[in-house]
Amino acid sequence: MADSFDALCLEEKIAHIVVECVAVMEDSGVCVGKLKMADILRGKTSRFVLENGYDANPAFGRLRFLRVADVRFVVDSLVEDGLLEVAFADHACALPVLKVAPRGRLELCGDNPYRARLPWKMDQRVIPAFDSALLHDLHDLRRRLAAREEIRPYHVVYDSTLFATALSLPRSLEELESISGWGPAKCEMYGEDFLAVIRSSGGRLE
Repeated sequence: MADSFDALCLEEKIAHIVVECVAVMEDSGVCVGKLKMADILRGKTSRFVLENGYDANPAFGRLRFLRVADVRFVVDSLVEDGLLEVAFADHACALPVLKVAPRGRLELCGDNPYRARLPWKMDQRVIPAFDSALLHDLHDLRRRLAAREEIRPYHVVYDSTLFATALSLPRSLEELESISGWGPAKCEMYGEDFLAVIRSSGGRLE
């Protein structure tokens, strides 16, 4: 399965990941709406995600390199094209949730992968590989630093910067500062804390 997935183009991978994410949720008896699904796909470590264990979903964080608007565009396209469908979790309050349509189930086990429509063209043809456990640890560190200083987490560093850090695996302050979003001031304030987390994950990264 891994080999066949690796052979897919980017648009096919994105479609498969989104449909699989919805399927795993639905098969576990839980359905969520578009915005929370985007949180899961982008690896957002919100209280809602962590308290419900949605970070255990195999698709968690795999589309972190996309913006929320891009993920929602893909989800809307998959609904329009009949791979996903919008249903209602509670008829009393009419909350719309995502479910996998019959065509989506065929996509997960079929030999003719579906190509998701994207709102832009990407030069990269593969989804970046990264250590999701390390990224989770970096998010947790950012949350603790922000709580200590009573600021919002993105005031420490942005999500995109954390993702770039998990991809680059810097081992020194100089390497960390070369990543977009890490300037001299942020490196001085938080750099060693983040490097310590990266170094402690060294055995996992080999």
